[in-house]
Amino acid sequence: MNRELSTEEIDQLHRFCRQHYVTHYDVRVELVDHLASSIEALWIKNSALSLESALQQVYHTYGATGFRKLMREEEQAVEKAFHKGLGRAFTAMFAWPNIVLAGALSLVCVFFGSFYEKGQTFVPAIFILFFCAFGVLLDIGVSVLLHREKKQLREPLLATNTYRGFFLIFLLEYTMCYRLTGYLFEPDSLTDGAFSRAAFLLYSGICIVCVLMSLAKYRFAQSMFEKARKTYPLAFR
Repeated sequence: MNRELSTEEIDQLHRFCRQHYVTHYDVRVELVDHLASSIEALWIKNSALSLESALQQVYHTYGATGFRKLMREEEQAVEKAFHKGLGRAFTAMFAWPNIVLAGALSLVCVFFGSFYEKGQTFVPAIFILFFCAFGVLLDIGVSVLLHREKKQLREPLLATNTYRGFFLIFLLEYTMCYRLTGYLFEPDSLTDGAFSRAAFLLYSGICIVCVLMSLAKYRFAQSMFEKARKTYPLAFR
């Protein structure tokens, strides 16, 4: 009869992985499953081998760095899949019916751009400033909602990580707000040509993309949490 690991021994493998800095529950579950299979394979050859001895033999097969290489590979794989998923979510924003939002935002920008025909540059600049501020607040709001989702986690999951690319959206919007605020307080800000039509079009396009990216980020991250909740229910409160 082949020897199999008990529930207590499986828990011991989880503790061993945590001690070796495998903190993400989803990675640890897969790793423990692999360790258990390898240990049970050793027991087929020598059933008298203790769990500790068998575990050390399996652990040594991971090399001098232990689980670090595995963790890095898992992180890279998840990050790559994450960016692909976010890209698909962003592309979906330009498909029906989401494209209606992009069209509506574009029409609003066209309306305020029409003030250039009246020789007014201050109104479009004010609009862009508020548009940028809206983008910043939207991104902050999305981050708060995602933080609340993460608060539901009993244990950290690598699959629900968000990455540095998200911060670039906020940074871009904040930079535009900063520059526009500086422009509006300059003495010649009300003169014709102070805020050119080209600058207005550029800022409008960037703001629309940032808003769509923030919404895509939230929708995709929310789908990540839903999938993780179904796959790893024990990781949630």
